[in-house]
Amino acid sequence: MRVDFTGKMAHGAMPQHGRNPIQAVGALLVALRAYQEELQAAHPAHEHLGEVYVTPTVVQAGSQEQVNVIPAVASVFVDVRTVPGVAHKEVADRVEELASFDGIESRVAILVDRPPVEVPVEHPVVTALAAAHTAVTGEEPVYGGVPGSTDGTVLTHWGGIPSVVYGPGGKWIAHQADEFVEVEEIVRCTRVFAEAARRFLTGADGSR
Repeated sequence: MRVDFTGKMAHGAMPQHGRNPIQAVGALLVALRAYQEELQAAHPAHEHLGEVYVTPTVVQAGSQEQVNVIPAVASVFVDVRTVPGVAHKEVADRVEELASFDGIESRVAILVDRPPVEVPVEHPVVTALAAAHTAVTGEEPVYGGVPGSTDGTVLTHWGGIPSVVYGPGGKWIAHQADEFVEVEEIVRCTRVFAEAARRFLTGADGSR
């Protein structure tokens, strides 16, 4: 979500003539940390998705070229990650409440709203992939979840298409410096995808 604050521009030497939206940003950042702890206490960590997180990721205000000017506007972008049982509208309403600051106008906009989704391990597309994984790698599959959002969220929730998140690389290094994927993993997963498709489309191993 995005939270925009509107104050009043003024000279830094005369702050009494303005309304500094950056102060509202600071108050919101502190309040979001406390709200995250509140949510985590009310909703225990999910087996596959982990904790609820309310994370400020971008803060925008002012200009480096005019450090002597109180800006008229400031924005905070917040990345919220929920688990089943957390009502998204309640979270949005609470953030809107936390963004209230005397003398500063605030507006909360929901940029993306995606619900958590789950596909049973007994579903044919899952069993086909699991069997393919074992056949190609010689290892039993480990079932889990992805804390981030994927195309599977869109396909499963809005498209009604059951999906499985599977592929090369480590999910814990996503969006970090020097993120990488081993070529060997790409080749192995490609073979798994091909075998999974064969099993699903032909009904091998009772996957259909």
